[in-house]
Amino acid sequence: MTKYLIALVLALLATAAHAQTFTFMCEVGSRTYPVTGNLKKATLTWRGTTFRDLKKAQIPDVCAKYGYVATNKGVTATLCGATQGAGSLEIGKDTFACQIKGK
Repeated sequence: MTKYLIALVLALLATAAHAQTFTFMCEVGSRTYPVTGNLKKATLTWRGTTFRDLKKAQIPDVCAKYGYVATNKGVTATLCGATQGAGSLEIGKDTFACQIKGK
């Protein structure tokens, strides 16, 4: 019984830690690149650049369903999610189509 309880606790801890980050794959031309959000660190990372002060985007003003906004040196990154894992990433004036990783 103790083994099952330990396994359950470890599974819950792993799930909680995993829920702190999320990754979308975004298209740039014919290639895809990950954009990763870390809710615990309040960061959004895209192609080697870390945007800080991650917070939820205004719904529906900025994103229709859900999203996050972060900044780096005056440049704003906005990651919006829609239905069935689809999304978009806007860095400054550039917009990229995205899909949640694993979909």
